[in-house]
Amino acid sequence: MIDTLTSTPFFGLGVTLLCWYLAVRFQKRTGLLICNPVLVASLLVIGIMLLFHIPLDNYNAGGSIIKLLLAPATAVLALNIYQQRAILKRNFWPVVLGCFVGSLVSVLAVLLLGGGVALGLRFYSGIARDPMRAFTEPSPSPSPLQAGQPLPSPTLTPEEQLLRQADTDFMRSRVNILLVGWDQSPERDDSDSVMYRDSKNNFRSDVLMLLAVDFEQGNAHLISIPRDTMAKIYNTKGHYKINAAFAKGGSAEGDGFEYAIKTVENLMGVPISHYVGVNMEGLKAVVNALGGVEYDVDREIKLNGRVLHKGVQRLDGQQVLDYCRARKGYGTDVDRADRQQRMLFAIFTQLREGSRLTSIPKLYLSVKDYIYTDLTAEQIAALAVFGMDLVPGESLVRHTLKGKYISGTAYNGASFYVLDTRALKSLMKDIFGVDIKVDYRYDYRYIQDKKS
Repeated sequence: MIDTLTSTPFFGLGVTLLCWYLAVRFQKRTGLLICNPVLVASLLVIGIMLLFHIPLDNYNAGGSIIKLLLAPATAVLALNIYQQRAILKRNFWPVVLGCFVGSLVSVLAVLLLGGGVALGLRFYSGIARDPMRAFTEPSPSPSPLQAGQPLPSPTLTPEEQLLRQADTDFMRSRVNILLVGWDQSPERDDSDSVMYRDSKNNFRSDVLMLLAVDFEQGNAHLISIPRDTMAKIYNTKGHYKINAAFAKGGSAEGDGFEYAIKTVENLMGVPISHYVGVNMEGLKAVVNALGGVEYDVDREIKLNGRVLHKGVQRLDGQQVLDYCRARKGYGTDVDRADRQQRMLFAIFTQLREGSRLTSIPKLYLSVKDYIYTDLTAEQIAALAVFGMDLVPGESLVRHTLKGKYISGTAYNGASFYVLDTRALKSLMKDIFGVDIKVDYRYDYRYIQDKKS
């Protein structure tokens, strides 16, 4: 009943008029200039709140109430000045100043009184709804987390940053990556050089390695395929050395990687999903970006007027290239593959022990123009994450396909490195757990018998 009555605009208007009447009567009886606006404005607080349907316990409406009080306060100031018109003629400025100060003090008093009334009514209405509220402690201010404010992000370690970059889906199964290095250099690109290679004599792959990564078992195998290995080249008739596959496909600018991958898949009986390749200039750029390689050179090597001495030393890109390329007078192609593997292991160990595997993504971006690959930056980061747990000689193992050098073969008298297909089949079983089918016509026993 009471709520219904007070919610009508007529009730609020009636209270407002009553407040004005009482204020004028109070002024005539007391003659108090300051009390008049205080009384009027204080009583108007309740009347205006009722008139505009503002809940009595809603102190958030205080800003609106203050604005509504400005008009009546101004009216009260004008009324005071009018009532003092007789004195105004004799003392104009004292009367005006007194009325202004009185009204200003009244407005400040209203703010305090109105705020106290509103807070009191709000507390009273809360107690009326929940009597136990009077005996409970006030709730503490919400923390930044409770208020929804974001907390500062924690600083990530280099390992955490690398893991955040990595493609974790890539790390769920086995991945086979073909590593290719080919004999392209500025001299062989120069048409005036005796070493020039034209489109009919494309660049051959001096390095062919299969990197088999098993994320589930936590190991990796690096398998070298000697460049002179007899193989059936993809989409090509005849018997060739396997390094011709890259050239037959048109090298890096053509379909060289596809030809090399298809040829190695046919030879080894396992699928290859990705490739990484560098030419001679690319290898030098990568090594120089690493700051060189600390390496114990096992023998003196002379190549194109340059001399690489024995002993422990830091090698730059050119010295690493000379060490990995030297062949004539420095053993067989199997011996060269061994040097290449040992150099790669030395680079990996240097990165791992120096906690620099976390910088692989940045290193890749710095030499990206020299590297040919279908791996994404996120997949390269995943390989770097995986590499942090690999131990050379234990979970990272190197192999070279076994075979035998045979010269004067029935194929135009050419010399080949011919595989031991039985050993190949056994190796694939040990690493991949599969039984592959081998072509006995590419076994050294068959080639030897055919020669005789």
